[in-house]
Amino acid sequence: MAVTMVRPRTGSEAAKEILEQYWDGRLPIRPEQIAERMQMAMVGRGGAGDEGYNFSGYFSMRNGKPTIEYNVNDSLVRRRFTVAHELGHYVLGHQDAPRDYPDSFGSKNSSPIEQQANKFAAELLMPAYVVKAMALAGSNSLDELANIFVVSKVAMGHRLSNLSLSL
Repeated sequence: MAVTMVRPRTGSEAAKEILEQYWDGRLPIRPEQIAERMQMAMVGRGGAGDEGYNFSGYFSMRNGKPTIEYNVNDSLVRRRFTVAHELGHYVLGHQDAPRDYPDSFGSKNSSPIEQQANKFAAELLMPAYVVKAMALAGSNSLDELANIFVVSKVAMGHRLSNLSLSL
């Protein structure tokens, strides 16, 4: 399957295009499955023999193949956001993105490429139109939405705030 690189202006726009091409329509969205469909390699780091790995993730080209590293010791929600974030670096053409420490994902990070990758990850994992529909239906709490999308409560709280939604 040929991979078409998408280079729209924003991380959110890029994520919408990737979802249109590669998402199977089920929740939670599986960023690792999307990365694999895009023919990216996934490498878990930090396991036995790799204890000094203190990054959350990293995107690089290895032997011409786009590769996402993620820390196997991070929580499930952190690993999912990391994979989505690193996928964003790839899709957005950030060839020289630095290794991502856990604090790279915070809203206070001022690096433009990190902010773009964070916006990509938020839209990929929590598509605006799906979150809005569920929030406006009024039957879901913050905790329930975080569980449905398999993201942290903090990430869902930021997403709701950024979409001007309150529960």
